[in-house]
Amino acid sequence: LHRVDRRQRQMCIRDRFSDGEDDMQEAHERDCEREVDPRDVAAARQAVPDLLQPHGLEWSDVTDTGGVVLESAGVSNTFARLVWPDDNGGDDRDEMDFFQLLYPETHLPQTLQLTNAKLRHARHADMTRQEFFVFIALMIGLALNPKSTIEECFNGEQRFELLPAPRFRRIMTYARFTALCVHLTFANVPQRGQAYWEVQPLLDAFNAKRRRVLHVGRWVCVDESFSPWDGLEATVNARGCPHIVKMKGKPKGIGMMIKNSCCGECGIMYRIELAGPAQEMRTRQYDREFGAGTSYLLRLTEGLHASGRIVVADSAFASVKSAVQLRRRGLFFIGHVKTAHSKCPKKYLQEHEYETRGDHRVLTAKDGNVALRAIGWNEGKRKQGRIVPKVYVGSCGTSMAGEPHMKKRYRNYDNDQGGRTSQTYYVPVPRPDMLATYHKACGKIDDHNQLGQGELFLEGRRTTRWQFRFFQTFIRFCIVDAFLAYRKFTPGMFVKTAYTCTVAKWCWLRWRCAQSLVFHIEPAAAVCLVVEQGTKTHRSATLQCSYLSTYSTTLLARRSMLPHSARTPAQMFAMEGRGVRQHRPSTLWRRCRARRTSAPNACGLGRKRHRSAG
Repeated sequence: LHRVDRRQRQMCIRDRFSDGEDDMQEAHERDCEREVDPRDVAAARQAVPDLLQPHGLEWSDVTDTGGVVLESAGVSNTFARLVWPDDNGGDDRDEMDFFQLLYPETHLPQTLQLTNAKLRHARHADMTRQEFFVFIALMIGLALNPKSTIEECFNGEQRFELLPAPRFRRIMTYARFTALCVHLTFANVPQRGQAYWEVQPLLDAFNAKRRRVLHVGRWVCVDESFSPWDGLEATVNARGCPHIVKMKGKPKGIGMMIKNSCCGECGIMYRIELAGPAQEMRTRQYDREFGAGTSYLLRLTEGLHASGRIVVADSAFASVKSAVQLRRRGLFFIGHVKTAHSKCPKKYLQEHEYETRGDHRVLTAKDGNVALRAIGWNEGKRKQGRIVPKVYVGSCGTSMAGEPHMKKRYRNYDNDQGGRTSQTYYVPVPRPDMLATYHKACGKIDDHNQLGQGELFLEGRRTTRWQFRFFQTFIRFCIVDAFLAYRKFTPGMFVKTAYTCTVAKWCWLRWRCAQSLVFHIEPAAAVCLVVEQGTKTHRSATLQCSYLSTYSTTLLARRSMLPHSARTPAQMFAMEGRGVRQHRPSTLWRRCRARRTSAPNACGLGRKRHRSAG
């Protein structure tokens, strides 16, 4: 009986509790019906959130209503040009004029002073301004002979029968070159908060020089370059590189990362900045307020604000925030968005069903007083059998049909000989005008890196000093810029008409710049720089330019004021292709022998001076 009574009491409590729970649920539902917002109910019924309002910024799809047909007001139409000291930008400039214009010489006095102090301490002779540029010429000469060691290039030891080794000891001894590599110094006072203070004078001189002599065109390209470094880090050794960046997708992805901006029309570098440690980056201008990508854009475009130019950048810099902040400072922006997609309708544009390759969707929005546009372009790599559309955001450009993108394709077929033949053809892919504008300038820094690292490759020689490695990259920028300026602003002025392709012209200018650095900076130290390339054209060019070492200082110093009959053989060779009558090599040789002298060594070492020198 006791057990039955207890079971009955438990059932009564359970029934009473369930009745109270039902009453509470009904009351809660009635309260929710009275307090709920109908808009919240409608939003709750949706299976997915509103993709046109990412992070509160409302976008509108205007593809079916005509898209964006008007360009933003205030876009600049300026053209790239160089500011010469004599205000004469004619076509009579040679490659050395462009190098001297673009090379930042303001760091030279301090560099010579600090380097000479170390040279004296090591019981070496002082380095002069002329010897500094001869040193650069030898760096180029060594890059033109990658198969030989440095010692072989100086001593003339021939390792390969078909590749004759140069004899740089005519210009500078191997011991002297090594001493300059070891003792070259640019700064000796540490700067607080700067990891790269030892090369900061080079950066400051470069940026100041380009801001003074380069008038950037309509487009500005922002990207990064690398100064490869496989040596020690500062975390391992105090003399190691202060900060090393490692990127998997780069050909030389270990080293010092250089963020840079260049002219999108001619490709000449405008501003460079070394990426430092995270603690230092947080102290740089704009970083705490806008983050890394936007702050880089704002710093690399200093001097161009309020000019109406269009800045193009890849996914490392592109975001809605970057477009808004640049527009508020008088610049327009177009960028490819990947990871920094805050306030960007990336998911909406990528999940939309496009019909064919090249289709696009256009969205517009307004962030404050900044008009924005986002475009999804159905072009790119396939993932699970479907093209993943690319997303672009900007503050200028239209959605009208632009110049189509020519996509390279290959076709293999059987030939008549029973083999297989490959044929190259191009498939036009439609794209809007905004993307055509982006693609015109987005690869300028990549082309610059290809010429510098892939063709010139000054960094190919090993070194144990990261300061000297950055100096090699610094010289690489100056030489490539001189070539790009010479190609842009003196069309058709190349010496050899057979050099029609860009690579051949670039190879010729590297050799020409090397011998010009020796001959033209200070004529008193003019000597013969023989850089043989293994072809008849290069051998004849080397032979003719070597005659320059037989002329006196007065003729060389006043070469621009002399008549044609008194000009040097190298000048007459440089005027080839300009409609100027040339002398035959045999006649030229006799004239040189008649007034032949023996110039002193550029370093004051080596051969003794001839009695008639000077």
